[in-house]
Amino acid sequence: MSMVGMVQAVDDAEIVRLKFNADMLTEQLAAASAGLPPQRAGFPVPPLDLEKSWHAVHFLLTASLEGSGSILDFLVDGGEEIGDDTGYGPPRAFRADEVAQIARAMGAIDIPDLQSRFQPAEMNTIGIYPMVWDEPADELFEWLSDSFARLRAYLLDAAANGRGILVAIM
Repeated sequence: MSMVGMVQAVDDAEIVRLKFNADMLTEQLAAASAGLPPQRAGFPVPPLDLEKSWHAVHFLLTASLEGSGSILDFLVDGGEEIGDDTGYGPPRAFRADEVAQIARAMGAIDIPDLQSRFQPAEMNTIGIYPMVWDEPADELFEWLSDSFARLRAYLLDAAANGRGILVAIM
């Protein structure tokens, strides 16, 4: 079974509603993972599906397997757990003010920064998912830099529109 990472922009008011109605969150995430458009007004845009790149992008942002104590840990740590376990823990919510901080930190990182942090042998040794680090490095880095660019753009848009996010590993 594979683990995929999803990031869903969401209004802060919707986060409050979802805390008290886990079924709504489960239904929305199931629809999102099936590629269906958002079903609720509090989910103003489709989710960003990072597929299997989520853990490697986290590593490129933080140089850590798990949490590093940085705001950039958001793919694997932090936020407020809400809803039911989606396979690898419950989704985590980050309010609009936290997303603004994450977006600022992401905006300061560029592709050369990521390139300097891309170490396939180390990623393999410490167990960065999805354990494909013996594949051609140029193809892997292209995949990860594309995921990073999509994530950065998604977060910058969420921050610009005063939105929070949900992060789910499913």
